[in-house]
Amino acid sequence: MRLLCPTRMECGVASVLALVGLGNTSVHAQPGAVPEAPYKDIRPPAITEEPHVSLWDRQYLTGDWGGARTHMSEKGLDWFFLYEAFPLANLSGGIKEGAVYQGLWIMSATMDFNKLTDWQGLTFRATSFYPHGPSPSARLVGDRLFVSNIDLNDAPMLWDLWVQQNFWQDKLSVRLGQYLPVEEFASGDFAGIFTSANFSRLGLLSQNFLSFAIPSQGLRVRYSPSERFYAQAGVFDGNPDPTYGITYDNASLTDVHFDLDKEGLFTIYEVGWKVNQALKGTERPRTYKLGAVYHTGPFPDYTTGGQVRDDFAVYAAWNEVLWWQKDERDKMLRAVGVNLRIAGAPADRNFFNFYFDAGLGFPGIIPGRPNDVFGSGVGYAKVSRDVSGPYDYEMVWENTYKIALTPWWEVQPTIKYVVHPGASSKLDNAVVAGLRTTLLF
Repeated sequence: MRLLCPTRMECGVASVLALVGLGNTSVHAQPGAVPEAPYKDIRPPAITEEPHVSLWDRQYLTGDWGGARTHMSEKGLDWFFLYEAFPLANLSGGIKEGAVYQGLWIMSATMDFNKLTDWQGLTFRATSFYPHGPSPSARLVGDRLFVSNIDLNDAPMLWDLWVQQNFWQDKLSVRLGQYLPVEEFASGDFAGIFTSANFSRLGLLSQNFLSFAIPSQGLRVRYSPSERFYAQAGVFDGNPDPTYGITYDNASLTDVHFDLDKEGLFTIYEVGWKVNQALKGTERPRTYKLGAVYHTGPFPDYTTGGQVRDDFAVYAAWNEVLWWQKDERDKMLRAVGVNLRIAGAPADRNFFNFYFDAGLGFPGIIPGRPNDVFGSGVGYAKVSRDVSGPYDYEMVWENTYKIALTPWWEVQPTIKYVVHPGASSKLDNAVVAGLRTTLLF
């Protein structure tokens, strides 16, 4: 569902970074080491431009290339460049006041073999990221949930490389290769408006399981017997980079290695119920999700200081359009959507053992601007009782407004209030402001 992201650019692309250490003997993500990962599928829409469309009305800044882009799309090849610029300033509290600049280049290509050949149901994707800029969380704020969801390791990297085969009129789908598990599991359907990392994907999972937060090699199977119900499961490399946050030996994310004894396997399971995902008619769109994670690798034992084997977590999500207004062509003009998620994990082996977030989105809050979106959301992560030290919880409150200047250009001011940065009261509460600009080439 994309109700809170009605513009053609699709909600903005987010990503991950680790700047704090991850020990070689554990597959868990160190507290504060890994922010949330990309919000969702980053493909732009199919080309629909008319000849001689104006600069301000075209879908892409660079246009249709004299019809070449449309021709490639008709043959099954869709590709694009996207750039996000995100300067942020810590106005008070945290580690220190100051400002940083973050940027992210994305290049992605998708091949639909249905259009290219007689091979039905086969899709291929390759995506590369090039992030740059220092981390506002590590340098200025000191928070663990990460105030920027494009806070990545400063290096070119392979993000996606997978093939997917659908069967039985797309009721069964199998995906194999490298990609980000959070693109399909534990998502908040209305969370794409926010720029803080914890809203993009479920904060507890990405903080406790590295395989959930950076691209991993693995297999996903999904079964959808109807438009409303689905069940899916995935198995992935237990630790894509044992040096992540230290030396980044696999900074490009191109190495393939499975060590079941030292790293284990990361598995995730989810069932969901979806209503009116096409956003047609009068029935209000909504989704309900239940899921669980099980990891077979070693994790720290916060009660003894040693290690334990295996870890798990459970989560639930509710997303619903509470109210909407449409025109005579069934196009949404304004709406109010809600997103709620909750997750829990054992206290003896997870730094955060409880997480909750809630957000409200208001597309079209200003009359005559249906593609603009205002969002307000709160995320809360509780430190496990077995963790020693002056830790209690961390909370972030974000208010943001996305302005769709053109189909290919969005500007988004945002302000965040971070309570207990670093999950303790040692740092003063922080006020962070930013301005994100997204260009689709």
